[in-house]
Amino acid sequence: MNRYIRMITLIVTVLIPIITATCANHRDRKETRHPIQVQDTLPQKAQKSIDYRTYPLAYITTGGKLVLADPETKKGITLQTEPDSVLTCTFAPDNNNKLYYTSARNNQTTLKCLTVGENTLQTNTITRLPAKTAELSAETYGTPAKMHFLSGRVLIEYGFSWEAYDFTQYIAVDPATGHTEITDRFAWEGKPKYTVPSPFKWDRDFRTQYPKLLQKATDIATQDPKWQKLISQMTTDESESGEPEACYALLSPNGKKMAFSLLVVFGDYAHGPSFVCNVNGSDLVFIPELDAANLYRDWCGSRFLYLNTVEHETPSGDFTYEYQLKATSPHTNKSYLLAPNVVFFAVKH
Repeated sequence: MNRYIRMITLIVTVLIPIITATCANHRDRKETRHPIQVQDTLPQKAQKSIDYRTYPLAYITTGGKLVLADPETKKGITLQTEPDSVLTCTFAPDNNNKLYYTSARNNQTTLKCLTVGENTLQTNTITRLPAKTAELSAETYGTPAKMHFLSGRVLIEYGFSWEAYDFTQYIAVDPATGHTEITDRFAWEGKPKYTVPSPFKWDRDFRTQYPKLLQKATDIATQDPKWQKLISQMTTDESESGEPEACYALLSPNGKKMAFSLLVVFGDYAHGPSFVCNVNGSDLVFIPELDAANLYRDWCGSRFLYLNTVEHETPSGDFTYEYQLKATSPHTNKSYLLAPNVVFFAVKH
């Protein structure tokens, strides 16, 4: 009898981890093979089965097209009724059925609103913006200016400054009236008119709350040739302890997962490796392609989304760039391609 019990225990001990890992790998492989399948906006008669309100994600392609998508079902719909090139977008947090976006034509920019209904998509023009198209991209790497919705206003980052190495102003628009003003993002004295809350949490308390996780992440990053030398050369100029500190930590909406980066060196921006894990520290996954300087990141449900740029060198020595929207698996935290040719995205919150 004891021999049979030992055999059963051995089988359970050996097989269950194998089966669990196999299932997880199968789910992960299934996701990596199937990025979002994008369709054109369907004819009106065929729209009865489409509830656009269920799509939690909007992204903009390198060709300037606006796409509504659902990472869970991997379905996407292109807004074909927009004739201009779309630049940036943001959902209104007080009404997630409204998506505000900027479009460009002949170097002129316009703010528009897409109202998402059960079977319909309706676009309204709000106002022409006092900014040329080129002024809504950073002069460093050409990244699009971010949009926010705060206190009933659409805020568009504007006025890039090399001294600040950032956009220093907002174009603030009242979507109800179209009234527009330009206001400072930062203030040397007093408070700026609009202060957009940072989405990043617990940076200061991370080492206290997750000392073992931070050490484990540092050990993993030390094995990567890109970060190994930089970590070994760290001083108190980068962090108070002289060791990597957590930065840009993001908690998933359900509180079960988190993403964070390590601050290893500070130059033009903060730089360091990035990770995704469960909130208890398990399933820690290193994302080598995501530098801390890349703040185009957000959670969409249990998937962590981020923009990725792949550099390709041509035979002539020039470089071309491939832009991707990547996501992490809700099962394994491993990253996969969600959509190719993406330069900007926004998530409903």
